[in-house]
Amino acid sequence: MSYWEINAKPIYFNNNKNDDYYEFSNFYEKSINIDGIVYNSNEHYFQSQKFNYQDASKNTKEYFKKILLVDSPYKATDMGIQRINHRGCFWY
Repeated sequence: MSYWEINAKPIYFNNNKNDDYYEFSNFYEKSINIDGIVYNSNEHYFQSQKFNYQDASKNTKEYFKKILLVDSPYKATDMGIQRINHRGCFWY
């Protein structure tokens, strides 16, 4: 057995700011710029993409913008799971 098989510990990407490796979580509050749009966190990006598609209604596109503006990734998650008029039920 190798050293890594004996001594390696799993890395968990938790949502708790005090946990090791929190900066790799979707909930880490670091803005990212994708295609000229600034997202407050990876979670903002993930949740907003449920409502950012070419044939989306005006209300759906406005909801996409609202997700970008919320001040925490947890609020972005709440907004993303509350609406049903997004791309499909497979998004969580």
